[in-house]
Amino acid sequence: CDSALNGLALTLKAAGIEAEISQLSLKLVRHEGWMPRAGLPKPSRLAIGAGSVCVLDCDPAKVQQILAAGLGLRRAEGFGVVQINSPFVTAPLSANSHGEDCDRWEDDGKAHELNGNDQPYLKQVENTCVRERIRERAEILVSKVSWRKDNLGWSEGAPNMSQLGNLRAFMGRLESEADINAVSTYLRGVKPDWGGKVLALFENSPLIWEWLKGVQLLECAIVSTPEEIMTDKTFRRYAILCLLSAAMRAHKRGLEKLELENT
Repeated sequence: CDSALNGLALTLKAAGIEAEISQLSLKLVRHEGWMPRAGLPKPSRLAIGAGSVCVLDCDPAKVQQILAAGLGLRRAEGFGVVQINSPFVTAPLSANSHGEDCDRWEDDGKAHELNGNDQPYLKQVENTCVRERIRERAEILVSKVSWRKDNLGWSEGAPNMSQLGNLRAFMGRLESEADINAVSTYLRGVKPDWGGKVLALFENSPLIWEWLKGVQLLECAIVSTPEEIMTDKTFRRYAILCLLSAAMRAHKRGLEKLELENT
């Protein structure tokens, strides 16, 4: 898209690199965070997502500098890692150890039965697809102020920045059923009553899937059924985490805008 192209061009220019971008497949993502010690949110910034690819016509010596030093902001935090001419992209198909198998698959036109060794890989592919679909649906859902108000009970002033920080801290530890019990205890003590509405998300197992009913799980199901995916406690925790994290980001941007308007 134009915004991704312009962003890449400006980033290269800031690094002192004159380059012509002839092809690109870029994805923009938003990176935010929380500084627990300071009790403040990190700046919300757009970034070029991992796995993005582009073709540059530029000085090879400059390219090597990019590879060594990274590109863009917050490189000390792990951002800005660039790989030049990755073998995964540039190697011919025949160099792929599975190339011949892929050709035979296309030639005979028959369905090949999977063996036991394929299952872990296919499960990983399935998990990645499910997580991406959940994340996309959650981002769309909570972007509407009216949805957050009706379902989460969040208004312009509640939750405030401090409460968002506490909730974010709990979300960062949402890895087991015990963690769900801990955040439930916190939400029971939250006033006003938005805590009760969010609490229902943790106590009513099917509720998260009712809210995310637009997520396309069928197209992700490879070794599992959609029903098995929805009853998986790990996916349920991930779905709750995605939805609330996206809601907190959207709500925080609303609070920041309101604060600017009042100053």
